[in-house]
Amino acid sequence: MTKTLMVITVASFLGAMAVTTYASGKIATAPVGLSTQQSTVVIYRNTPTETSTPTETATVLLPTSTPIPTKSPTPTTHTTNNQSAPAIINHKSSLTIPDTTIGHIEVSIADQKTSIYDINGELLFTSLVVTGKKGFATPKGELQITWKNDHWYMQGCAPNNAKDCWKVWTNYASFFDGDGDAFHDAPHRSVFGPKANYVTSGSRGCVNMPTQAAYYIYRNAPNGTKVRIY
Repeated sequence: MTKTLMVITVASFLGAMAVTTYASGKIATAPVGLSTQQSTVVIYRNTPTETSTPTETATVLLPTSTPIPTKSPTPTTHTTNNQSAPAIINHKSSLTIPDTTIGHIEVSIADQKTSIYDINGELLFTSLVVTGKKGFATPKGELQITWKNDHWYMQGCAPNNAKDCWKVWTNYASFFDGDGDAFHDAPHRSVFGPKANYVTSGSRGCVNMPTQAAYYIYRNAPNGTKVRIY
């Protein structure tokens, strides 16, 4: 028969309680853990017999700890290098992007827009423009920046009409063919893009654009920069 010798309630540390039983009947306990809670030690003794040696055992009843809830990970939002849509420049816009070497330039005559890309093909910004009017169409094809000038008059006369002449002040001009056509600002214009009606009120072949766009090309498109006009 097994009899209960004693029930001992001791202060234990959350995690485990090390219990050692000595032959003398003394019990030594050593806490393992951090948080103090109550534990119950129940000691049983087997009834000795003539043929068996009394043994003592200790059973440790540990408290059940409440699991700490795991926080759900916060979703990570990935963004691209361009965190906002590239600007579309008109005569009232402020162009605030940093100077970046231009890789190539594309001009859509139908949309009256010029798109400027960096050397990695990333769109930097788009500018509303005015291209050549009827009889002075802006040349289409694969071209390139050949030379530049600033703060001067762009002037000339129609090939077959000496009375049809022009003289237009420009601050920044980047030429892309051998006929004097260039990307340049047009201080005399207050409207760019489709509303300017390039067919009747367009340029003499150049790509007119707001000053800040013309200046950006002037500063950041080296000679040899590819230009595609379509």
